[in-house]
Amino acid sequence: MGKAVITEVTRMYSSNICVGAFHLELKKIIRPLPSLEKNWKKIDYYNKTFYVGNIISCDDYKKTDLITKKNPHDYEDWRQDKPRKIGTYSQKELFELLEKHCDKSIKSIFNTKIKYNQYFDSEKPLRSLGSIISKSKNLLFDRKESNKQLRLKIRDIDNEIYDFPVTSLFLLERFDEYKFSIKDMNREFIKGKNKLIIRIGLARDFSGSGDIKFSLPRNYIQVNGLIGI
Repeated sequence: MGKAVITEVTRMYSSNICVGAFHLELKKIIRPLPSLEKNWKKIDYYNKTFYVGNIISCDDYKKTDLITKKNPHDYEDWRQDKPRKIGTYSQKELFELLEKHCDKSIKSIFNTKIKYNQYFDSEKPLRSLGSIISKSKNLLFDRKESNKQLRLKIRDIDNEIYDFPVTSLFLLERFDEYKFSIKDMNREFIKGKNKLIIRIGLARDFSGSGDIKFSLPRNYIQVNGLIGI
């Protein structure tokens, strides 16, 4: 039995959430998943089990038949029984813990060509989770006008420019439910910070929707969360 600290909680379809955590003994990012279900539920967030910064109990790794094919997510997927909260890190403590385990750049997380700086298809990366450190001046929230989607623009250390959808449940709740404006989002979560860790994730296979179908499933890059000081 080990311990892990929650690093990100992302909103999925319906009432599901996805959780990322840093395993404190193994010093690696994992994706805790239920043993007998595909995903955790939002109720597990609202009952404060899966808040960013929470320290949770972490079972020994369980490989199950729910993982049926090799994909980037296999590298971090970690099947276990429902954890319990056993402590909390402050945002400053969490930043200091994760800072030395961040990647140099977004490219270095995935170590393979990113198509149009957005997704992968034929050449899949090994990992699906990572993080970079950025100064606040290199980040900006924006909104996609076609569907009002919250996005984060990033100027990386290698001067590559990215524009990724935000999937952080915490940030999306502020934007969608508390009706924060883009100006509010930038002031509250970026401009007031000196440095931020950007939690980066990879969506699972997406083959298109409606009349638009892709010849190969795509894995889109997304922003799973921000941890700032």
